[in-house]
Amino acid sequence: MRIIKLLLFGLLMCYFFNHVQKLPGKVAPFFIEEVWAFILCIVFVPVNWFLEWRKWQVSLSEIPHNVEKIPQFHAFAAGMVTGFFTPSMLGNFIGRMSFFDRAEKMKVVYLTQYGNLAQFTATMIFGVLACIALEDSFLPQHLQFLSITLVIAVAIGSVLVYLSLDKLIRKVRWINSKLGAEGDSRLTLPFKIELLVLSCLRHTIFTIQFSLLFIAFGASIDWSIILLIWQIYLVVTLIPSLFFGKILIRDSIAWLMLAPIGFDIHQVFSTTLWIWILNLLLPALFFLIIVNVNRKWAV
Repeated sequence: MRIIKLLLFGLLMCYFFNHVQKLPGKVAPFFIEEVWAFILCIVFVPVNWFLEWRKWQVSLSEIPHNVEKIPQFHAFAAGMVTGFFTPSMLGNFIGRMSFFDRAEKMKVVYLTQYGNLAQFTATMIFGVLACIALEDSFLPQHLQFLSITLVIAVAIGSVLVYLSLDKLIRKVRWINSKLGAEGDSRLTLPFKIELLVLSCLRHTIFTIQFSLLFIAFGASIDWSIILLIWQIYLVVTLIPSLFFGKILIRDSIAWLMLAPIGFDIHQVFSTTLWIWILNLLLPALFFLIIVNVNRKWAV
């Protein structure tokens, strides 16, 4: 197991340095013009993951078990590590379920993915607001109406699925019977609202961090840029990818949307790179150490 973890760590480092080397020659991801903005962005990193931790605690409240005896933080840390290697952190359930008894693993998967669905829904909501508010689009004129209509339909669909998924699952007897000792997939409306509010707060933190990094690399920020940031997260979320938090996709989408309004390549690629480092790479490495130290807790 230790060898596997060392290989994972090496893979992370190789990927990081390979990505930096592939950036265009004029890009200087470590040249920061406004240090205060960069430091403030770092301050929001623990706030971001505290909100995710709070979502995890809310999810645990739905498990009919004495959660105080479960190594909650160790399971959360393992989920951070496995989530790093999957799109949009969707694989975080893999690490989390390893710390629970067999009878509860399915419930952990179900609740974790419900939390992921809440984050997806929040991204859709903010993205639709941005599409409606922005008059201009990076798409050709004849595609703008179609794209906005499609995005609104996806957003409405995601909200409806989020609010009613537990009712749909309840009709699937095989899945419902696996969800804990009581075999009950029902989730209360306050539970769903709390997860969605926490997810919206996380999205707000993402927006603040993105804006602060733009300022740190010499760009100016106004309300239209914030709306574009929401659109970037919307498009990145909808585009499928395989590994490492979609960093290359986020780079390309951000450049496509921001270049026409005057952002230079240094500002865009440096910002997206540091978003990835601060919010995904460094937390994954930190939690990998925790998982290694506390591996005895895994079931």
